[in-house]
Amino acid sequence: MIKINLLTPVQAALAAEVAKFHRAQRNRSVSERNPELGRMMNCPFCERRHRATKTAEKYATNCFQQFAIDPITKEVRTTPKTRKGVNGAAAFARKRFLPHRSAFTLLVLQRAGDLYADAYEAAARGGDTHQVDYGKCIRRAFQSVRAQREGERRLKHLQQRIARGINTGLISPGTRPVL
Repeated sequence: MIKINLLTPVQAALAAEVAKFHRAQRNRSVSERNPELGRMMNCPFCERRHRATKTAEKYATNCFQQFAIDPITKEVRTTPKTRKGVNGAAAFARKRFLPHRSAFTLLVLQRAGDLYADAYEAAARGGDTHQVDYGKCIRRAFQSVRAQREGERRLKHLQQRIARGINTGLISPGTRPVL
């Protein structure tokens, strides 16, 4: 005997209600899905856009963003103060003071550190460690990294030229072309 529907009528009704709920949730906005957050508004006091607030006075200069009411203490949860006392991302909407280093710069600095350590050991054997210049090590590291990348770029370009020649039938596969 083959059973086609293994759900009881109660389970089928429950599954239908859950599917209906998920369809309704998908069409709602964030504030409709989370009513405890409140609606977004243009604040007349701080002249920023944030969630609905509670202000202490009619002409308040500070507003506290209300996220939810704590179920234990029954107090209003507010956003924590961030950098320089500004709520939200307004304080961070600029270029970094100390930007992240690129992969090339990190490689140059790593190689410069290795060169500096080698130069320092060589100078220490000679007894004069004051002659080691980190700036020269950085320049040599930059030149070596740039030369390595240039060599890799040229090799890739050569391989592409050979592959295109083979694909167009100008070079027979397995032969070394004359450059």
